[in-house]
This record gives sequence, C-alpha cells and structure tokens, in this order.
Amino acid sequence: MSGINQLLDSEEIPAPKSPKTPKRDEKSSKSAASGGSGSFGTGDVGENDSCEIGPFPTQCLPPIIRNMIQESSRVTQTPDALGALVALGILSASYGGGLLVRSGAGRITPPNLFLLGIARSGVGKGRAFGLIAKPFLNEERECVSRWMELEKPRIEAALRIATRRAEAKEKEAAREPNEQARRMLASELQQIEEEKQRLERERETPPHFSVGDVTREKLAVSLSTQPGEALVSLSSEARGIIGVVMGRYSGGKASDEDIYLSGYSGDPLRVDRQTRAPVMLHAPRLSLAWLIQPDVARKLAEDERMTESGFLPRLLLCDVKAESEDEPEDFPELKQSVAEEWRALILELLGEYREKGNNPRTIHASDDARAILRKFTNDSKARVRDGGELRDVDSYVARWGENAWRLALCLHGALHGRSAHLCPLGANEAQAAVEIVKWFARAQLDFLAISRSDRAKLRLERVMEILRSAGGTKTLNNLRKSHGFEESELRTLAERYPTKLRIEILKTGGRDSTVAYIPGKTTA
Repeated sequence: MSGINQLLDSEEIPAPKSPKTPKRDEKSSKSAASGGSGSFGTGDVGENDSCEIGPFPTQCLPPIIRNMIQESSRVTQTPDALGALVALGILSASYGGGLLVRSGAGRITPPNLFLLGIARSGVGKGRAFGLIAKPFLNEERECVSRWMELEKPRIEAALRIATRRAEAKEKEAAREPNEQARRMLASELQQIEEEKQRLERERETPPHFSVGDVTREKLAVSLSTQPGEALVSLSSEARGIIGVVMGRYSGGKASDEDIYLSGYSGDPLRVDRQTRAPVMLHAPRLSLAWLIQPDVARKLAEDERMTESGFLPRLLLCDVKAESEDEPEDFPELKQSVAEEWRALILELLGEYREKGNNPRTIHASDDARAILRKFTNDSKARVRDGGELRDVDSYVARWGENAWRLALCLHGALHGRSAHLCPLGANEAQAAVEIVKWFARAQLDFLAISRSDRAKLRLERVMEILRSAGGTKTLNNLRKSHGFEESELRTLAERYPTKLRIEILKTGGRDSTVAYIPGKTTA
C-alpha cells in the first residue's frame, strides 16, 4: 500500500461516463470534483443539519474507496450513497477485531460500524451490493474451500483417534482394581473427552466472515468461533434479519437486539441455549451492512424498543434516494484496475487484521486528530444540553462522536493497508470521518423527522391533559417532580406549539414561580 502522502498527492481518477447516469450520481460526481485533485478529508459538507441532506460526500474518502464507489455507481446506475454504505461496511468488516485506536484515557475504540441503507425494490441495490462485496465474499468462499479440503479431514482423523483412545481408556479403567490408579485413568479419560468436544466444535464451525438471517443463538455460536469474536452481518435485503431483531421468534413480545448491542460495543454476553451449554462472548466485534425497503424502515422507526435499547441510535443510516433508471443500450463494464485495487486492499486488511484478531494492535491518534474528533463530539453534545434543538433525540446524537472515531479508524486502514498499526491516526482521517458522520447525522434526522413530530405531539397532548385537569396552569417544578417533564422539554414544546402551550414567570409578591399554561384557558 502507498503511504498517506502519496495518496494525498495522487491524481484523482475521474468517473467514466455511462450511457445513462442517474441525476444523483451527477451531483455526487460534481461534489467529488470540488474536493480538488486527489483530495481527501476536505470539502466541508456544512452544519445545516435541518436542510437538504445533499449527495454523499464521496470526496472525503481515500482514492481507492472513492474510485470503487464511483465505478459501482456508473455501472449499476445507483447513487454514490448506496455504494458508500456497502463499501464502508465491507471495509469495517475486514479489520475484524484486529485493529483498535486509543480514543481517550482508558478508552479503546474498534472499527466496527453499523450501516443501514433504505432503498426500494428494483433500483439495482443487489447488483451494487454484489460488486462491492465481491472480494470479501470470494475470500470467504476460498477460506471455506481450503478448510473443507485440508482442515476438516485433519479434524475428523483426530476425532476418530480420540474416540478410540477414549474407548480404550474406559475399558482399562473398568478393569483396574486399584482405586487410585482408576482415578488417574478417569482423569486421563476426562482430558480425552474434552479434546473430543473441542474437535467436534471445530468440525461443526467452518470458518466464515459473514452471517445473514440467523437466530440470536446461532449468531452467538458463530461469533465465538471466529478470530477476535468478529463477524459481519451482510444483506442486500435484510427484511428477515430485521424481523429477528424485532422479535420474530418471540411473537413480537420481546426483541433480540441485545447480541447486536454487545457486538457493537464489545461488551461480554452470555447466550443461553435450550439443549446445549451457554455461549460466553468476551469482547465480540460485529459489523452490519444492511439494505432494507422503506416499509421495513418505517416499522423500525415506529418501534420505540429499537430506540430505547440503543439499537437504532448506533446505526449510520440513510435513504439512498435510488430511482429506477432506464436500461442502457450497452451495459457498462467495471473498470478492472479500480476493482483490483479495491480487492487488494480488502485482502490486505483481512490477512493482517481480521486473521490476527485474537492479538489486536492498538494505535494512538495524533493531537490534531484528537482535537478534531473531540470538538465534533462536544459540539454535538451542546445541541442536546439546556433545551437544545436535538434534546428529543439525545440518544442518537450521543453516538455521533463515537461513530466518527470508528469511521476515522476505518479510513486510516484504507490509507495505510497492512501498515496501519505502525502509524498514528492523523488529522486527515479525523476530518474526513467528521464530515461523513455529519452527512449521516442529517440523513438520520431526516429518517426520524416523522416519528419526532409524532412523539412531540403525544407529549404535548399529555401536558395539556395535565393542565386541563388543573384548571389550565401548573408550575414547571410540579410538572417535573410529579409528571416527569423536564423544563427543557416543556420550553421546546412551547416554542414549537406557541398557540397551545405557554411558559411565563408568575409574579406572586414573594418567590416567583415559572408556570406552564394553556393560552385562553387561563392567564399567568
């Protein structure tokens, strides 16, 4: 892999022309061009989180990823946002548990990301997904093939030998008249049985890098057998997986997202099974790259459990705004030099980091990188505190800074390849990650807009019920202590719905009281 300076100075490869290019791709190409020749980590996408989301900031990505995304967009006639989401998911998964960054005193951050794209059926998402995921999935297939040819026969031979040893040791112990000697034989038999169990587990769990629509129990088993307990959940149509997460096997009475939460954060988890021993996960590293249709997205947004548990706030999600395009006269071919660079990068990361996930390497961040990521995190938190405009989605905002750290580490590896652990995380990677997370933040707020409005209306109606039952007025202190309404929430509601709710200071001659009241019902 080339070093960072060479990449930054490299000449940008222009997106080849296609017979028919989607409108959003044209915007993305212009956005990429605005970053300058070979630019990386530049092109601020702005602070206008309440404005139009705009095209994905492809110019913020290192050239190898950027070129692959633009090629995929050209060939499949899909927006850059779709390709970027899949590419970042594959990049994240390629590290497994093998590379970490020290993001603060006593705090280590991994590169695994949760990515979710929303796109209608028939817009080419499956083809785009397949093109970008191809080197990762091909290497997984080859790894399984090598295991079937070489490792499985070895395991089965060792298992047969262990079985015969166990049978012989059992007969010997049965004939042994001396109690002490019999105990020693029983101890040896136990060791052989433990070896048999280990070999049986190896035989039942061929190597794999990814999973799809699996139960919670199966996912736990799969994670436990991988280097660094690392896997990625991949799906170009994740309807079934979302059903599992939302509690398909519990009749909708309980959701199964706990293993995904642990897989994101690396928290230990015990997963009990009905007929077998429990699975103990120590520090799982799970990445997600899912595409879903709009109706599934609506169900996710409407299920409060998905927000309250922290599952939805962990996701970098977006509606990729893909449209069904006319079929071209000649289907364009993928530029092989771009595909080969992407393949080489993924294979480097798989071999150097995922394969060695049981012994992860931890890097430091430069002072400039830490300052950039700290400022973004603190600026985001400021928009929540003291009645900020994002207070009602504070659990989402709380993850923006962490996801920026994770993404910065992913971009760092894309710059340095197998040498990523030898270099500190730099300011370019940090700034690029911040700009990309800002884009995802706007997309996230757009996704939440309807449910945010609905929740605000429900909370307003609840306040008005309380006020009506009290004659139209109550102190903010009473609303907080007796009904759980913080002053910042009440002021936000009053600003949003001034004809229905007001807040004023009531002069009493003694200690003033701040009250909420219904206009026209009574006066402060």
